[in-house]
Amino acid sequence: ILRYEINRNGDNDLLKWIQSKIPEYGITNFTKDWNNGRALNGLINALRPDLCKDHMELDKKKKLANARRGIEIADREMGVDKLILPEEMIHKRVDKHAMMTYLAQFRNLKPTSDAYRVRAYGRGLNKGIKETKAPFFVQKPTDAKG
Repeated sequence: ILRYEINRNGDNDLLKWIQSKIPEYGITNFTKDWNNGRALNGLINALRPDLCKDHMELDKKKKLANARRGIEIADREMGVDKLILPEEMIHKRVDKHAMMTYLAQFRNLKPTSDAYRVRAYGRGLNKGIKETKAPFFVQKPTDAKG
């Protein structure tokens, strides 16, 4: 898996892809830059803005909680397999290849529906009375398809 996922385009391509998604983290490697868990939450936010909006506010000192949160959200909401444990991610000698294999999954995700970006609101969604108008509104981003 590692050879196919990483070597088909090189680790430099994966790094460039990550840098394009989360430039605010200044990622230059697959080891220490991921140790506090914030960059992982940032990557999740870059791909699914509804999941980790507060990634920049996460406490750098709460490494394990941040890594655990990111790994759990990625698994539950995005289908990214837990190929690394939070305790491994925060270790100062995290395995570069394990991180690359884990992070390559994000690059290989299939595009998701824009449904999570749609917002519905109004009285009609809260309470309905027979034969009474109950208006509600649906907003979708202008760049959403469908």
